[in-house]
Amino acid sequence: MIATLRKLNAPAVLIHPEAGTNGSSYMDDNNTPISDKRCGTFAGFRAHQTRKEPICDLCAEAGKAYRKNYYAKNQETLKAQKSKWRENNPDRDKEIYKKWYENHSDKKRLQAQEWYEKNYDVAQSNKKKWASQNIEKVRQMGASTARRRRAKKKQNGVEKYTVEQVLMLYGTNCHICQKPIDFNVSKVAGIGDNWQNGLHIDHVVAIVNGGSDTLDNVRPSHALCNLKKGAK
Repeated sequence: MIATLRKLNAPAVLIHPEAGTNGSSYMDDNNTPISDKRCGTFAGFRAHQTRKEPICDLCAEAGKAYRKNYYAKNQETLKAQKSKWRENNPDRDKEIYKKWYENHSDKKRLQAQEWYEKNYDVAQSNKKKWASQNIEKVRQMGASTARRRRAKKKQNGVEKYTVEQVLMLYGTNCHICQKPIDFNVSKVAGIGDNWQNGLHIDHVVAIVNGGSDTLDNVRPSHALCNLKKGAK
């Protein structure tokens, strides 16, 4: 059966061509008997929800049409509400996105790749803008990549790990001088005040001496302590 779209003063709803006004029965696309004359409308969709019963195909389409129409009319308001919720619930937001990404990782990568190819100039502009606003992060990422490259070249062993993992496993004190690390200052040597006490990731056995770039061979340290230690 094919549902037809009828415009009303209210948001658009889907009306089944055989849905009479007297509540007469008919069959949906799954050959399931339907007797509610509201089926095929948003009212029918809500009726299914109220009765806590399976939603028929016609009402599912009507609900989808209603939501699409509602979003189009209230797009800016809904975006603002979503943005505010994400600001107030950052951990929950990350959890939801992580779960979604695990189930749609291939789809997300494909979408990102397609967008990048179609909007190459915009992507490059955004990348440069982000880099100019996040100089410290760019340098950290570069240093991390350089560490992995050096370890791979010497075949010392490499694995993925995060700063959070290092701190969770080994604490927040410098493993060389045992004093607290200042996490409010720059992590890049020479930038800002008190950078000497900022966080560096130190290799217990230096890569040049055969050390691996793995979680069991790294420790948190002060920037200055790390630089003084060198390859010792």
